[in-house]
Amino acid sequence: MAVHQLDKIPEYVAYLQQNPAEIKTLFKDLLITVTNFFRDPNAFKALEDKVILPMAKDKPNEAIIRVWVPGCATGEEAYSIAILFSEAMKALNKHFNIQIFATDIDADAIERARLGVYPDSIVADVSIERLRN
Repeated sequence: MAVHQLDKIPEYVAYLQQNPAEIKTLFKDLLITVTNFFRDPNAFKALEDKVILPMAKDKPNEAIIRVWVPGCATGEEAYSIAILFSEAMKALNKHFNIQIFATDIDADAIERARLGVYPDSIVADVSIERLRN
């Protein structure tokens, strides 16, 4: 509203109705696309220790495991979870059929996530060993 020098919400609603491109701009401004591999290390460690490893120990070999990552932005958290499951399978000498469903309201972010291509700067969040694997 400040950018368009509008003081009242009804004025901005009228502006949105007359300028459909502004809707996409507003949509992008409202979304918080903050994402990194292993973004909250303590949370991912807890997920690994309290959920993934116990689940992997209890599941029979070749079991199907489904995970949903809502609000995945460009996919780093979903790929982080995939890495944790891969490491758990290796550590336990088991194989599971892992299906990770990652969703987000931002179609552009989902498209980037589908590509699974990330810059070299992820080395700040992902160890060299994990990158090699």
